[in-house]
Amino acid sequence: MKPPNYTTGYAGEKQYGFEEILPIYKAVSSEADTGTFADFMEAFKTYDREGQGFINAAELRHVLCSLGL
Repeated sequence: MKPPNYTTGYAGEKQYGFEEILPIYKAVSSEADTGTFADFMEAFKTYDREGQGFINAAELRHVLCSLGL
């Protein structure tokens, strides 16, 4: 099993790039009532604080758990 390709951020927090998020998007996009790709990118950019194409893994986990995913 290949370990995820992530970089560490502040205080050792993990950050995932768009390439790691894309499989999640593909899985969710097969559901009937989902947003468009533009909606997904807008949401992704909301959490990409530095505009570098990364979001904090802990923040992503929190958002997904809050949504019940």
